[in-house]
Amino acid sequence: TRIYAPISGRIDRNFVDAGNLVGSGEATLLATIKRHHPIYAYFDVSERDLMNCRLRRPGSAESTEGEQTVAYMGLVNDTGYPYVGVLDYTSNTVDPSTGTIEYRAVFPNRQRLILPGLFVRVRLPRSTGKAMLVPDDAIGADQGGKYVFVVGADDVVEYRRIEVGAVVDDLRIVEAGLQ
Repeated sequence: TRIYAPISGRIDRNFVDAGNLVGSGEATLLATIKRHHPIYAYFDVSERDLMNCRLRRPGSAESTEGEQTVAYMGLVNDTGYPYVGVLDYTSNTVDPSTGTIEYRAVFPNRQRLILPGLFVRVRLPRSTGKAMLVPDDAIGADQGGKYVFVVGADDVVEYRRIEVGAVVDDLRIVEAGLQ
């Protein structure tokens, strides 16, 4: 018997060899096929991040009809996010046991450098309009939360409590506490 797969990919480990009895009263898994191009990255977004994106409609992960949301991906040994793809699936339910929602992005993988099952980092751009950015290293933390030191009037150093947002490259978004 010849069996043809409905997708192209590479066959992983086979579970049955020629001459083995198969299908005796139950379905038999013969082998698995892994698709390498394109490749999908599934990832979860926390409830807090989901709500922040929905509150900031422009540039959020929720694109308008006909518009695709760009996704960026990096492997463990990559600097930054060199792979560019698009978001193609968002679950419609938050998992109550984890407080996350599942997303999926699809990336071209013509050279087959990305293998199924690898750990990846995914970044979805969003726009918050104008933002105050400070070097992440300049932010301190104590029991009260995050803070920075600011040179104020008469060159006097002042302690300022801040609320921080996402990291953009090596800079942190300051959502409140600085003008």
